[in-house]
Amino acid sequence: MRIINFFLLCLFTSNMVAQNASLPTLSKSLTNGMKTYGAYCGIAGKHPPTRIILEDLIVNQEIESIESWLSSPNLVIQTYAAEGLIRLANGGAELSEYAIDKVLDIKDKTDLISTCKGCFYEELTIRECLIDLQFNFLPE
Repeated sequence: MRIINFFLLCLFTSNMVAQNASLPTLSKSLTNGMKTYGAYCGIAGKHPPTRIILEDLIVNQEIESIESWLSSPNLVIQTYAAEGLIRLANGGAELSEYAIDKVLDIKDKTDLISTCKGCFYEELTIRECLIDLQFNFLPE
């Protein structure tokens, strides 16, 4: 858990630094992974680094770690968080009322984010990215 949190801190810090361009940043592949929402990207079909972290957090039921992503200024990170928490809740995990409300707010956003699926990269709204993910226990 500490390693994952440290890695996340490095990713968030590198994104903020990249925006300010005043300090060295992590490798381009890591910072690009924070800018793209998706799976099996490019010809090689690789997951973005943030997807890999999310999948590990889901497997380990790290709800608090994923919840912390909900308040990220990075919309892609928020989108991954919403997906992860919906998947965990649908698998039986219990979420806080705050997390459920925040996920529902994120699911309704019309901000554009960069996405990938296979070789296709495009900008979609967060709402479009998460449209197929629903909480099993909430009315539509």
